[in-house]
Amino acid sequence: MDETPFGRYRLLERLGVGGMGEVYKAYDTVTDRLVALKVLKRQLATESEFIERFKREARAVAGLTEPHVVPIHDYGEIDGRLFLDMRLLEGTDLTGLIRQGGPMPPALAVKIIDQVASALDAAHANGLVHRDVKPSNILVTAKNFAYLIDFGIVRAAEDSGLTSTGMAIGTFAYMAPERFTTGHADHRADVYALACVLHECLTGQRPYTMTQPEKQMAAHVYDSPPRASQVRPGVPPAFDPVIARGMAKDPNNRYSSAGELAAAADRALTISTQHAIDDPDATERIPPRREPTGPARIAPPTAPPTIARPTRPVTTPRYDGYAVPDVIAPAVSKKRKPWLPIAAAVVVALLIGVFAVWKLSGEKDSGGAPTTSTVTASPVTKVTGTIPVERRPTAVAFDPGTQVVYATNSDVDKVTTIDIKNRSVTGSFAVGKTPVGLAIDTDAHRLYTANIGDKTVSVIDTGTNTVIATIRVGKTTARVAIDPSAHLLYASNPDDDTVTVIDTAKNEVTNTIPVGSFPWSLAVDGSAHKIYTADTHSNDLSLIDGPTGKVSTVTVGTPPSRVAFDATTHIVYVTHEEENSVSAVDTKTGNVSTVRVGSKPVGLAVDADLHTLYVANIDDNTVTVIDTKTQSVVRTIKTGDGPAAMVIDPATHVVYLVLEGASSIAVLEP
Repeated sequence: MDETPFGRYRLLERLGVGGMGEVYKAYDTVTDRLVALKVLKRQLATESEFIERFKREARAVAGLTEPHVVPIHDYGEIDGRLFLDMRLLEGTDLTGLIRQGGPMPPALAVKIIDQVASALDAAHANGLVHRDVKPSNILVTAKNFAYLIDFGIVRAAEDSGLTSTGMAIGTFAYMAPERFTTGHADHRADVYALACVLHECLTGQRPYTMTQPEKQMAAHVYDSPPRASQVRPGVPPAFDPVIARGMAKDPNNRYSSAGELAAAADRALTISTQHAIDDPDATERIPPRREPTGPARIAPPTAPPTIARPTRPVTTPRYDGYAVPDVIAPAVSKKRKPWLPIAAAVVVALLIGVFAVWKLSGEKDSGGAPTTSTVTASPVTKVTGTIPVERRPTAVAFDPGTQVVYATNSDVDKVTTIDIKNRSVTGSFAVGKTPVGLAIDTDAHRLYTANIGDKTVSVIDTGTNTVIATIRVGKTTARVAIDPSAHLLYASNPDDDTVTVIDTAKNEVTNTIPVGSFPWSLAVDGSAHKIYTADTHSNDLSLIDGPTGKVSTVTVGTPPSRVAFDATTHIVYVTHEEENSVSAVDTKTGNVSTVRVGSKPVGLAVDADLHTLYVANIDDNTVTVIDTKTQSVVRTIKTGDGPAAMVIDPATHVVYLVLEGASSIAVLEP
């Protein structure tokens, strides 16, 4: 679909249609990220009942921090239509996995049920019932990390399960008997549905296979739970009593929590795995599972579980020749060897149980001599003016030779030019769709824009301010960064979990490098030809060695949002948008320090000469000023609406700051 404006969002692609809303892949021009945007269907927008349910979804899910529940960024109303802004997930739902690959190995089925149970326990602890637990509402990654999604019909435990017209809410194939008989249900209805999902994972089919709604209803109310081991030969019989209790007609006879069901399934797996060891021929009688086509990607967890659940041993069994990875802490790929000094530092800190704030070393250069600066300028202290530009500036770049600041305007597909001597706009020119990233090669007189809307990179001659080439990346591009001496441009592709390498001499794509989950921001160390990407759906940075293309990971504790590199101290700075903090990683020693900043830090800029880091906090309209020698906050500057990207004039140390909400560039001076 063509891009469609929707308030502060640009709708890029419709991902699906649910019972009461449409879900789009969208670009949020304020927070500068790709999101999944759920919008209430037009025909339901005037019905108070559906509107109330939609609001309930937003409030309920936004209050849950369990890692297997999709994070909610924002919700509200635009042009009379309610919306829900969620983390963009790109995975395969459980229905698709079973359809493509057939019944699952028991070990994998138990892993998925365990994770969904964690999400349900968190919801139940908050007095919420999901009411539509089913395979299509469970997304699974290539590393087998599961998310429970679509809380669109979640209700408080005391609410009725019927609409005002008497229509049942949910999917008949997974509904507990009491949903049909009394119309009232508590959290144990979700336990019943989860047992149905377990049966389907193991057998490849629903517990009751009839298609007519009335027959489905009758089966749930009157028929005995099916035995998975009889439906599919090879399923260990130990799972039969687990499913039977989970699907008990009387809620009082079921497991009291989803966690208890998962624990029972794990015990059944342990029993059956031991049986397979004692009887090696047993696994040969189980039909092999067909692997699904096409990888699924989704973000790793961002927070530890908050609900106490039954403890049980963590196992990584092999069943039917299929190794089930540890989905809670996935191993590093063989292609991505961990960065040992940093990993070791993190492990030591965890083992001693101390949250250490390390003093950064970096006050000496590579020769060992003190790097005492002779600069007499001071860090900026205030906003001295603003320069209006066209709608939604998102990125800035500075050309010292021509004294021009460039700003992308994502809403109008243009780049604005600003003469900093006169502090005025001198013109604008068209580029690709929705330009959100910008990089400049001052030696080659070239400017590059990452155009997220049409998956291209525009190449601009800064002498004439004209587009001289369009490079078709073919993947959603969010940011670009240049390594001038290597004549290479790097573009982050969050949808594809890759970084594209472009030869700037030929304007051709030369390589695509897999990195971490959902890379957004990236920074280049030109002297070492290394590239850092902020993998926003993980707890890591990816480190690419430019000459070889090899990738390693750098653990930064919590999901990074933006990344910047200080070439003089060899320190990588990353923002943690959800934690309102910035971390500094010394690439020489592995030492890490963390500093609290303002609300939702989304922009970074380093003034190496002044030993100063600037952090733009988009939610509270401030810029935090950090002394990088002491790693302490020295000032907070109030700005205009929506501070985001920044660029520094190295000669005057003036900061040019994007104000996305005000569609202007702020000038910050001492």
